[in-house]
Amino acid sequence: MFLPWILIVYFSYFFVQWKKSFWKIGAIIVTSLFSFLITFFLEKKIGHNLSQFANKYPPTLYHLSYGVFSTTILYQLSEINFFDILGFDRLLNFLSVNSYSLYFVHILVMYVLTWTRILGRLNNVLFFILIFLFSSLIVYLLNFFKKRNNIFS
Repeated sequence: MFLPWILIVYFSYFFVQWKKSFWKIGAIIVTSLFSFLITFFLEKKIGHNLSQFANKYPPTLYHLSYGVFSTTILYQLSEINFFDILGFDRLLNFLSVNSYSLYFVHILVMYVLTWTRILGRLNNVLFFILIFLFSSLIVYLLNFFKKRNNIFS
């Protein structure tokens, strides 16, 4: 399963080397978007599951091209301070600093929402929003109480 992930290592190496070259980054964006769209339509045509989880272990070209495209676009947006302009810098900082905690908390929130059968009543977007809000709130409160009372240290 590790073999397809090596492509991300190569992508990272070349991205660091080429990140200042407009044409090379443009080529990465176009190639990864084109790869994603072709694999999307092929996967859809043959009836394969299009969820990211179904394509992550082992990673398919569909999943890898999505990751390369989205990573490159997000990096380029951050380079032009797009997130600062929108006022997302505090949110992104919170998500970055607390990503490890958020990862584990969101799994627990997903289990609780699934156990209470809320999952069956919501579409994917609303389910994501609930997981995001509950997980962020829990981690924020944990950090608040940790700072305030020196607990959990």
